[in-house]
Amino acid sequence: MQNIFVVSILIAASIGWTYACSCQGRKSTEEYYCASSFAIQFNVTSDFQFEGSVGGYYNILVEKIFKGDQNAITHLATGRLQTSQFSSLCGVVLVENEVYVMTGYVYRHGAQVSSCDYLRSLSDVAAYDLKGFNGIFKDKCAV
Repeated sequence: MQNIFVVSILIAASIGWTYACSCQGRKSTEEYYCASSFAIQFNVTSDFQFEGSVGGYYNILVEKIFKGDQNAITHLATGRLQTSQFSSLCGVVLVENEVYVMTGYVYRHGAQVSSCDYLRSLSDVAAYDLKGFNGIFKDKCAV
C-alpha cells in the first residue's frame, strides 16, 4: 500500500501544467455580436508576428467597424490583432490578404481574437449575418 502511495506522488509530481482552450457555447451570430467589445471587417496584411512566449499578433487593415466603443476603436487603429500562437490556448490562424468578419474583445491593452469568437472569411458569412452586422443585431442586443 505504501508503494502505491509513493508511486502516486511521483506521478503527480512529474505532471506539469497543461493548458486547454475552453469556450462558453453561444448559439447564434447575434449572441457573439451582442457579447463582444467590437465587431469588424478586416484584411490581414502580414503573417503572424511572434511576441512573448505564447502570443503574438497579425497586422490588419480594418475595412469596416460594425460595433466598437472608443477604447476598442483606439486599439483597432493600431492595426494589430493579438492572438495566441497555440490552438490549445484558443489561438487562431489567419491567412494574409484574406478578408474576415469577426467579433472580439479588448484585453491587456490590445484587440484580441480567439477561437471562441465569431471569425469567418467574408466569403463564408451568410447574407443574414452580414445584414445583422450592418445594423439588425445592434437593435436586438439587450441594453
